Amino acid sequence: MTLIQKTWRWCKDAFFAFTARVLLLCVSEESARKFFLRQLSHRAENYGASHPKTAYAMVFVAQTYPAERAVDREKQERLLTAALLIFNKSFGPVSTEAAYIRHRLGFLRYKAGKLLEAISFYEEADQLYRQADTPWSLNHADLLELWAIALQKQGGNDFQASNCIREAKAIRVRFQLWMSRSRRILWMKYRR
Repeated sequence: MTLIQKTWRWCKDAFFAFTARVLLLCVSEESARKFFLRQLSHRAENYGASHPKTAYAMVFVAQTYPAERAVDREKQERLLTAALLIFNKSFGPVSTEAAYIRHRLGFLRYKAGKLLEAISFYEEADQLYRQADTPWSLNHADLLELWAIALQKQGGNDFQASNCIREAKAIRVRFQLWMSRSRRILWMKYRR
């Protein structure tokens, strides 16, 4: 895979992960949910119900529901599994999108108190992130940290939990170095 392809994958992954979070920080959950529901209906009309852009909108709507209540977790799970089916059909079973959705499904299991199911989802998501050639994305770092917390709560393997935390820190450092290098290159390019 070339550097341009890796950079594009990272940009797509970063956009996919942070768009909904940024909007949620700027406005209330209810207004964000209304916005993303309008976006979902618009994309379903224009692109069709089985288009990846519609699946992205499903994921954004799912992220607006809080994971504390069981009713909201069920709504999130329905939206995420529907989006996962679309992504698997469009991009294949090995993609950053599929990894991110398994990551979110594991988080829902974790919030429900089902640690063993959460750990199995985290393991699947970790393998998908590695196979999709984006093991250094920030979503992967978040996944590793959640996996370590779930392992520690379960009273399981402390060595594996510490390795997850160590790898997450390494991913974050690599990301920061990559971003600082990219900013320097852009600064020198526009300085001329």
